[in-house]
Amino acid sequence: MQHLLFSSPLDEKEAVRVSTKHFGQVGDAKQLAGGVQGLFYDLGYCAITEMRLASGPRADVIGLDRRGRFVVAEIKISRADLQADRKWLDYLSFRDDFYFAVPADFPIHIAPDGSGLIVADQFNGEILRPSCHKSMATGRRKQQIMQFARTAGTRLYRYQRQGL
Repeated sequence: MQHLLFSSPLDEKEAVRVSTKHFGQVGDAKQLAGGVQGLFYDLGYCAITEMRLASGPRADVIGLDRRGRFVVAEIKISRADLQADRKWLDYLSFRDDFYFAVPADFPIHIAPDGSGLIVADQFNGEILRPSCHKSMATGRRKQQIMQFARTAGTRLYRYQRQGL
């Protein structure tokens, strides 16, 4: 059985599903990031927030699976947030799958076509529209795996040092 994140053909436009789950209100992007991390974990990814990509901007949530594939989620809290920010276009070369992650009260019809869509709260999320899968370049993937490992290791070290 093919994984949900990789089940959509590139040339076929997917309709947005309606969630059957109940999601709570989200106060800010940090809370939403926690729900996206939970979803990615359930799908077999280790995920971290705010990782700087080689192109400069930081990915809101980025996940790495056991095969070395990356998924990136760009968090958008409101219509104004989506319309004002175009940095997500820079992420497209640094992922195998890309999603917008939004709260339950977001007007999902304005999310750009061709990207996946996740609705989430602070606890978990659900994929409403699959991402269009596009494999990363091998050299970039190797560099990004190293960056992911160093970022996660540095954060773990800092966390462990807090108690001393």
